[in-house]
Parts: sequence; C-alpha cells; structure tokens
Amino acid sequence: MIQSKGKIARVRHGLLHFAEVELTVSSADEMVVTFDCHGEGFISQGYIEVVPAKGYDDWKHGALAGITYALGKCSDHPCNVTVTYIAGLTTDTNPSIVGGAAIQAIWSALQYEPTAEEQTHIEKIVFQSFTQPFDHVPDFGS
Repeated sequence: MIQSKGKIARVRHGLLHFAEVELTVSSADEMVVTFDCHGEGFISQGYIEVVPAKGYDDWKHGALAGITYALGKCSDHPCNVTVTYIAGLTTDTNPSIVGGAAIQAIWSALQYEPTAEEQTHIEKIVFQSFTQPFDHVPDFGS
C-alpha cells in the first residue's frame, strides 16, 4: 500500500485555488475508489475545512473524477484507492481543484511524470474552474 498527498495552493487571476488530498493506493483485481474521510467540515470562517464522512459530495466527486483520469493515464493495472483526507476552504475550493490535487496524489503514488501537455491540460481546468458553477464536477478527459 502506498500513501500519497496532492496539494494545490496557488493564486491565479487574483483568486486563491486551494485543496489537499491524501490517499492510499494498492493493487487490486478491479478499480475501486472509496472515501474514508473523518474531518469536521466547516468550523468557522477562515479555518480549513476537512471533509467528514457525510457531506461535501461535490468535493468527493471532484476527487473521483481526478483519480479516474489519473489512473487512466498512468496505470494498466487496476488499483484500490482509498481517499483518507480532503481539505479546502469554501471560498477557495471547488471540485475541479480537489480533482487536480487528487491527480497529483495518484501520479505521485505511482511515480508518473505527466507530459507538459497533460500538465497544461489539468492546470487549464483547475485555474479556470471559478468560471463554472461552484459544484461543477470536471471532466478531465475532455
């Protein structure tokens, strides 16, 4: 089992884009993605929100979209992925940013070096995400 982290924390176009994802990857007979998050969610303005077991479904769907894309690019073998931690801020985090952090975590775990074109593609989706509805789940494959 490999543990890995992905993080996006950058300002683009005057906006902060922030998300952290931690996950584990292990070989499996088929691809299975599970969420085992145990945060408290929103506590107070200005505090990082750590995703709890229930809720934050749009961020979880963003992570799933990123994981699915990343595994499709770098792995011919099925993997069991367990997302153990997602963190962000309501004002600076959306499913696309979470998905970008999840992609980083998968690629780091599997020691995959994306091409410049792949990196540019992901950054375009992440850093233009605030032009979409706040709960828009990206299609990284398009």
